Amino acid sequence: TISASDATGSVSAPDSNNVGGLAGYNSGTIEDSSATGEVEGEKNVGGFVGQNSPTPGIISRSSAQGDVTGDYRVGGFVGYQTGSNGGTQQVLSTELPGQWAGSSA
Repeated sequence: TISASDATGSVSAPDSNNVGGLAGYNSGTIEDSSATGEVEGEKNVGGFVGQNSPTPGIISRSSAQGDVTGDYRVGGFVGYQTGSNGGTQQVLSTELPGQWAGSSA
């Protein structure tokens, strides 16, 4: 569990996958946390978490602020939300001012 954590500053990994302002990959629980700053990656790029996967993949009462850029699966908060096999991933009570842009080849 990640709780009451704040990440500030830019993340620049233009040739990388699973890039996020707080975490690149989450398969646990993140709560009461924030990420502020620009995030740049290639695939699965999010202002808060790059990829959120089941088991349990829960994010609650958290926020992300800043511009997000990438090439594939780009989101202002979560870049890629996976789901299968009865996973319980959830994103609850979040805020995300900012801009995001991506392209898909």
